[in-house]
Amino acid sequence: MTRRRLGRVLASAVLIGLGTGVVAAPGSALAASKPAPKPPAPFVPGVPMGLSASDTRTNTQTVRVSWKTVAKSDHYDVLVSDGTTQTVYRAGPTVTFMDVPTPNICATYNVNIGTRNANGAGGTTVPITLRSWGPGPVTNLRAARTGDGRTATITWGAAQFTGYHTRGNPKSVHDYRPDAPGEKSLPTTVSVIHDADRKVVFTRVLRPWDDKNVQLANLSPADGYTVQTTLTNEFGPCSTRAPLG
Repeated sequence: MTRRRLGRVLASAVLIGLGTGVVAAPGSALAASKPAPKPPAPFVPGVPMGLSASDTRTNTQTVRVSWKTVAKSDHYDVLVSDGTTQTVYRAGPTVTFMDVPTPNICATYNVNIGTRNANGAGGTTVPITLRSWGPGPVTNLRAARTGDGRTATITWGAAQFTGYHTRGNPKSVHDYRPDAPGEKSLPTTVSVIHDADRKVVFTRVLRPWDDKNVQLANLSPADGYTVQTTLTNEFGPCSTRAPLG
């Protein structure tokens, strides 16, 4: 074989080797571009049934909330709101009731139950409402200055709910019942507080049949005041406030 012919054979061998390498690369890239199989979506439990909290309550500091379990739940969230703050209590997957704190006698509580998986997803009930132990707020409390600012008028409407009361022998098991509309009328204590030093500068107790308005005098036109109305039942006092600028 001549030197020229040998050179051609070697050159062909190099090109064939390079061509083989180029052909292999697309096959490898194609294999790497296949998407990995997606993991199955986690199970999301539905809304629990049977949420209840009876109006017949046996303790002014707690209330028992009950529900039915949901299969495959990791846990339950018991959500309790007093209208200002929501607290979440956790219960295990087999738990069907919880005694939750309701320490504020003047608050109306809303309670929900939510089923949750390990990631925190799940269904939540609509809330049930637990009315306050103490009397509800008066309605439409208004305080406005008159004349040169040294006088003012305070007006309000009757409370729509006067709280719970005890039935039966208080020395044995208490039986608590909500007052029916119009069942009780409570006296109203009206106070005026000087904002700068928090001193009470006016107090008057009005009977249920008295007119629901008070006239104030001798106010400082430059100072701010807060008007407070207070109703009290056997569980304690509950107050409503309004500014008097």
